[in-house]
Amino acid sequence: MVDALSKLLGIIIAILLLFIFPLQESYARQADIQYLNVFKSTTEFTDAIRDKGYITPRMWLDFQDEITQLGMMMDINMEHFSKQYDPIYDDPLEPATFHEEFLVRHEITNTAGIMEVLFPNNTEPKEALTRRYLLKIGDYVQVIVHNRQQTADDVMLEWLTSSFAEWKRIDVSVGGMVRNEDY
Repeated sequence: MVDALSKLLGIIIAILLLFIFPLQESYARQADIQYLNVFKSTTEFTDAIRDKGYITPRMWLDFQDEITQLGMMMDINMEHFSKQYDPIYDDPLEPATFHEEFLVRHEITNTAGIMEVLFPNNTEPKEALTRRYLLKIGDYVQVIVHNRQQTADDVMLEWLTSSFAEWKRIDVSVGGMVRNEDY
């Protein structure tokens, strides 16, 4: 009886070592490759925005296509922080009360505001200049991408450990200051 039990335990360990753990490691490498591809695409898209100073519908659609080719559902958010300079007056109606100082504030435009410019409710072609979202030198742009579903690595790890812990997310956040106005 003990001999049969030890053989069964040996077979289970052999199956785990020969098949299950290499499969889980393969899924882990696949998740790493997906993360690197998302990071590369997001960095290229953000750098193109920073170098050109605008976003076109074609740039957005190409970026979205690159992300969806990975076979995962991703949420893409953009934020544009534009600097606004407000002069400081004691009385705004009296120009003589100007303090020679400015209040610097950042106005934030999110994805919905950017999409209103890129995809308005009219029939203009995608290449129209009015469909460009313009940024200025010194503005800040940030693109945030994260997945909405578990990777195969997460599912396999949950099965092996019998736990339903928080699954890993592919979270990529790339941003920077706009360097050029090429319009």
